[in-house]
Amino acid sequence: MKPLHILLLTCLLPMSVFADDEFDKLEKTCNQNNGHACTYLGSLYAVGKGVRQDYSKAKTYYEKACNLNIGRGCGGLGYLYAGGQGVRQDYNKAEIYYEKACNLDKDMCIFLGSSYAKEQNYTKTKFYYEKACNHGYDQGCYNLGVLYAQGQGVRQDYGKAKTYYEKACNYDYAPGCDDLGLLYTQGQGVRQDYGKAKIYFEKACNNNVGWGRGCLNLGSLYVKGYGVTQDYNKAKNYFEKACMNHGVIDSVGCFNLGVLYAEGLGVSQDMNVAKEYFGKACDNGNQKGCDAYRELNEQGF
Repeated sequence: MKPLHILLLTCLLPMSVFADDEFDKLEKTCNQNNGHACTYLGSLYAVGKGVRQDYSKAKTYYEKACNLNIGRGCGGLGYLYAGGQGVRQDYNKAEIYYEKACNLDKDMCIFLGSSYAKEQNYTKTKFYYEKACNHGYDQGCYNLGVLYAQGQGVRQDYGKAKTYYEKACNYDYAPGCDDLGLLYTQGQGVRQDYGKAKIYFEKACNNNVGWGRGCLNLGSLYVKGYGVTQDYNKAKNYFEKACMNHGVIDSVGCFNLGVLYAEGLGVSQDMNVAKEYFGKACDNGNQKGCDAYRELNEQGF
């Protein structure tokens, strides 16, 4: 259980260090029944950040936060009982508090599910993702879909993966739409249908938070002419969105742009621009981008 405890404490711990006067204000705020302040205090005492480590005090503050229906406070109590810190170790109580944390705070459901996944305890992972999904939380439904697609803790079932991806996509969760599109391109759990794949890739790409992989996959359809008329110019537009979408760089999108400029597909051939995109891809961990950049560099571009 130790990795879960470390992750949970990281989740609960405030990022900033409190000065003495700030700490006093925090205690006063907690005493005024502000559960979030109590949770922060519990976390500070649990790790000894700015104060002497004291699990007993951590329990007191987490308990107060939990009684005020703060999910992270309940999660903190669960952490103490699971680790036997300041209390007698009691996994049953830990699970009771974890479940209450999940019921109060959908983010805690996802966090607990992901933490158990890191321990490869997929039974617990599935339990918390299901709770999140049943609360109407898009990421919970998506993560369940991933479990079924990959056969982690469950029998691999692309049909069920599709069901959960669909739920996530209906909540406008872009990764759900994107992975649903991939199922249609690969004919997994559905009949292969590039037209439907295009619809879901478009929804992922045009999502208000942006999703570079959706744009990348949409661009790939236009390069290959799958479900659409082959159109390198449209592919270029989507690869551009993937390469720099809402400030997040997708290295494959950048690499693909480099290929279009190097080959003169949908754009005027320009090795210098190609090199620039290969460089961006390389800077973001794409080895093919590094190789292409080095090759153009050796050619004097």
